[in-house]
Amino acid sequence: MSTTVMLQHCQPGQRFKLFCDPEVKGTVLRKSDCSVTVKVSGGIRDVEFEDPKTGEKRTFRAEGGRTTNWSPNTEVIAEGDVGEVPADDAAPTIKRRGRGKTAEPGPAPAPHAPAAPPPGSEAQEPVGPPAAPAEAPSTPNPAPTPPAAPAADASTPKPKPKPAATRKPAAPAPAPEPPKAPTTPKEGKMSALDAAEKVLGEEAKPLTAKELVDIMAAKGYWSSPGGKTPHATLNSAIMRKIKDKGDDSRFAKHPEGGFTLSIL
Repeated sequence: MSTTVMLQHCQPGQRFKLFCDPEVKGTVLRKSDCSVTVKVSGGIRDVEFEDPKTGEKRTFRAEGGRTTNWSPNTEVIAEGDVGEVPADDAAPTIKRRGRGKTAEPGPAPAPHAPAAPPPGSEAQEPVGPPAAPAEAPSTPNPAPTPPAAPAADASTPKPKPKPAATRKPAAPAPAPEPPKAPTTPKEGKMSALDAAEKVLGEEAKPLTAKELVDIMAAKGYWSSPGGKTPHATLNSAIMRKIKDKGDDSRFAKHPEGGFTLSIL
């Protein structure tokens, strides 16, 4: 049994169709004086899943939907009995365009009678709206007259002119510092390359970097300040000098190994 009523007369759990669009279906969840909470159906579809324990495939039907609030005066087609509905609250059956549903029109409302004038007062004929007052011709506003400058008072002293600003003389440039005298290395404090050159001149034979480090330390010319491989550092420094200066370098690499002075 289907009945066309307002949504407010449906009971919780009752299914319905929207009167203006029967394809929309739903179920009443709860209702109040100002709104009705319904679950609108999203359609039924078959869902298939596999039991993880037995491996058996099972199928069941699932119904989707969404919950929303509708007006209590929404016109619906209720499924089942809705009980007694007051005659004033019954949903009128109206012809919908394209739906083919017709109904008898309700009684026409009674015409509104004009209110009678109070006793003792004369009826006045309706008059039209009061005529708008004629506008005065607009005249352009006269330009404001600038105020006259006050007359100069002879007794008022005139302000004294400010003296011209004088520039301060620029500070003299500082005298250049005298060039520093070249510092001469202290005796016994020479670089590793200078010590290697002195040892090669004294020994007059090819020496490896390790031999140079040992002789320089023994003669007190130079010793490693704490490096783990001073001979490797000295070897790299001499090779860099030979590569950068070429024939002008004071060192030369001996064909049989080791280093010599280039003058030898």
